[in-house]
Amino acid sequence: MKWDAIIPLGKRFIEIKKEVLESELLNKDYWEERYKNGYTGWDVGFITPPIQRILDQLEDLNTRILIPGAGNAYEAEYAFNKGFSNVYVCDWATSAFNRLLKVIPD
Repeated sequence: MKWDAIIPLGKRFIEIKKEVLESELLNKDYWEERYKNGYTGWDVGFITPPIQRILDQLEDLNTRILIPGAGNAYEAEYAFNKGFSNVYVCDWATSAFNRLLKVIPD
């Protein structure tokens, strides 16, 4: 699949990625535990204003949007409700999607 935008991250990103991949932070059980126990201080409970402004500026509803580390995916819900048809989300924790699947079962 070809994405509409790719952000070049460079060599330093690759070095950091290797360190993270070797750590416990990219362990699905670790993130599942955090969601199940409510240790999600980064989750503000709604779409964040900067991402909302970006989505509001996009005119082409066929734009492909990838939301990595989507968590409860408020951004995906917002984009879907605006009519975007190519919204993709991913997260390590399966339970992170429960809220999204309840509000947008399609």
